[in-house]
This record gives sequence, structure tokens and C-alpha cells, in this order.
Amino acid sequence: ETLLLGCASAGCAGDLEAATALAQNMIHRFGFGRRLGVSDPQRASMSDGDAVELELQDASKRAAELLASRRDCVRRVAEALLARRALNGDEIVGLIHKA
Repeated sequence: ETLLLGCASAGCAGDLEAATALAQNMIHRFGFGRRLGVSDPQRASMSDGDAVELELQDASKRAAELLASRRDCVRRVAEALLARRALNGDEIVGLIHKA
């Protein structure tokens, strides 16, 4: 939404909640936090909350860069979703590979 419309809707709240839960699990359950050691010295000195925030910021930046580099594909999928309201996997793949 931000890439195509310039802002995010309230509907993105669920996505942010899911991303936050994943980042928290990465830190607390899967050992990417400072307690179990990390390879990045910058993150080793962070609180777990700060590490979660940094993970979310990094993921957001990577996603924005990927989507921006494939703006035409994103636009085709968005237009098809607006027209049909739902797409299956094969339809999405077809739209992405369409030149």
C-alpha cells in the first residue's frame, strides 16, 4: 500500500502484529537475542525490545526495496486483486511472469 498509494491503511495492523510476533520469537525462542549470542556486535548490546524493533525495521526496508524493484509486478497483482477480489497461486505467478 505504501509503495503504490503512499500510505498504509488500518488493515496493515494485522500484518504488523504478525511481524512483531515473528521477530519476538526470533529473539526469545530461536536464539537470535543477546542472551544466546549473536554474530552482530551492534545487536549483542541491545535489549530484546530494541533487537525486535531493529529486526522489524530491517525487514521493512528489505521488503520495500524488493517491492520497489518489482513495481510493475506489484501493480499487476494489485489491479487483478481489485478486479477479482481473490487470486490463486497460479494466477499470481502468471501475473508476476507476464512481461
